[in-house]
Amino acid sequence: MAVKGFIFDYVKCIGCHACMVACHNENGVEPPMAWRQVQTANKIKIPLSGFINLSIACNHCENPVCLAACPAKAYTIDTTTGAVIHHSDRCMGCRYCTWACPFDAPKFNPLKGVVEKCSLCNNRLLEGLDPACVEACPVGALSFGEIDVKESVLAPGFSEKKLRPKVLPLNSTILEKYPIQDISATGFEQHNDKEIISVKSKISAKNEIPLVFFTFILAISVGWFGTTLFEKATLTFKYIFVLLGFMAFVASTFHLGKPFRAYRSILNIKKSWLSREILLFGIFEVSSILYLFVLNEIWLQTFALLSGLFLLFAVDMIYSVTLKISNIPHSSSTLLTAILVFSMLLNYIDLFLIIASAKLMLYFIRYFKSNKQIGFKFIVLPFMRTLLLLLPLASAIVLREIKLSGIIMILTAELIDRIEFYNDLVVETPETILNQNKV
Repeated sequence: MAVKGFIFDYVKCIGCHACMVACHNENGVEPPMAWRQVQTANKIKIPLSGFINLSIACNHCENPVCLAACPAKAYTIDTTTGAVIHHSDRCMGCRYCTWACPFDAPKFNPLKGVVEKCSLCNNRLLEGLDPACVEACPVGALSFGEIDVKESVLAPGFSEKKLRPKVLPLNSTILEKYPIQDISATGFEQHNDKEIISVKSKISAKNEIPLVFFTFILAISVGWFGTTLFEKATLTFKYIFVLLGFMAFVASTFHLGKPFRAYRSILNIKKSWLSREILLFGIFEVSSILYLFVLNEIWLQTFALLSGLFLLFAVDMIYSVTLKISNIPHSSSTLLTAILVFSMLLNYIDLFLIIASAKLMLYFIRYFKSNKQIGFKFIVLPFMRTLLLLLPLASAIVLREIKLSGIIMILTAELIDRIEFYNDLVVETPETILNQNKV
């Protein structure tokens, strides 16, 4: 069935940015915020390599991943125009939709604390007009009309995810046709575009410090609570456990652009892993505290522990929307960290040796598969993380016990690994895809 969507012609686009200016004017978007972007392959114009432009905004997919990811139900679909609409008054600024969308459509506005995105000029469509960006294009590279929607779009800069985007690219084989010559023929040195053009990831540990500590504390809490299966919880344990839960809650709200809308985080349990994580976090904390202070029953203890394990599974699933270095689990998996904490606190040496060795193996596999630049993050942090885990590992093998100093070193190593986890995350965007396809 044909529906209306964007039609973009790679051959015609000259990269004049008139579409972006029209979008700014129509929607009152203030730079550097931009709902529509013009991305370029070979954006620094390396000689004899050719270049193409891609004007792209929200493609208003029939299977919108932003809508599925949003825990606050801030997205709806206009049944008349098919536009995917974001409601800022419902948004809590968690930015999860910006990670999930491979078209880089939702944008977080730090000044407003919420996400914004292209509305398809929905008010204009209802009046029978074309979107402002289409009307402003001087060369006819961007138009709007009836198209046959496909599961995914195979064209430069577009993700292959099956989201049914309402966009039709024309002359998408252009990358295969422009001449690529040996620049050395001109007397200049040949370069690899990927070595020159760096694409900044949306996610980094520096920008996600609250999430680093939130997920790290959750792993410790679940692993520590598991020890109550074999050892009676002391009063000190109980109070520290409650403190950890409170710290995790506070850390999670610091990540939000609108902390006082945090209550909306559990509205999309059916589709969003983030909603499931928050709900399971609440269930785990309430049930475990009830067990520790009120009702010391085995069924409640079991329920609390199971909810904690499901919580850690949900935590890891949240990041399934990002690109992976490999198909193997990350060494900082919260579930593995919880088991490590459980084994070392109970001094279960054999289990500790198995999990610690597995974590080191996963860490080294990821390290040698990554293509990071040499520097502090790539040399010093891995060295510290490895040393801080190897020393307690060696001590456990020789002495068959883990001392307090070893526990501190292990937790420090795990925190470093969690920091590296966020630095490893890469979100698929038109810019990253164009750079991958360029060479």
